[in-house]
Amino acid sequence: MKRVIAKDEPKTKEDVIIAITRVWKENLTDELCGRYIHHDYKVTSIEVAMNGKATCDVPNRMFPELSE
Repeated sequence: MKRVIAKDEPKTKEDVIIAITRVWKENLTDELCGRYIHHDYKVTSIEVAMNGKATCDVPNRMFPELSE
């Protein structure tokens, strides 16, 4: 989502809010929302274990497949 918003090149807080709202209305599908939730589920415990440092591809190595 951040890459899509960055393409709009928002300059102010209001621009960011408008861009986020647009992405939610135009791009966020049930499938994509599920992927975001799954990603957060994978990454959160690893972020805690790494004391907030970047996780890079650690979650993908630990959880190679999407859960059903």
